[in-house]
Amino acid sequence: MGLLLIDEFKFDHAIFQIGNGEFTTEGLQYGYKKLYNFLGLHKKTDAGLTVIVTQKWMFMSVIHQPYHRE
Repeated sequence: MGLLLIDEFKFDHAIFQIGNGEFTTEGLQYGYKKLYNFLGLHKKTDAGLTVIVTQKWMFMSVIHQPYHRE
């Protein structure tokens, strides 16, 4: 399956759809690696990640700055 992007999200992100029977260790590793490569995280060594996983999809977003500052 391919990756999805949400037009309204104006930041680096991608969604990997998890197919039936793919919610396994190998399936999650494959999805993570696909998202990692798509977002170019090997070039962004100072960035953090937000990852949300459900049985149907995995969302990944790059963090370039803190969520909140006092």
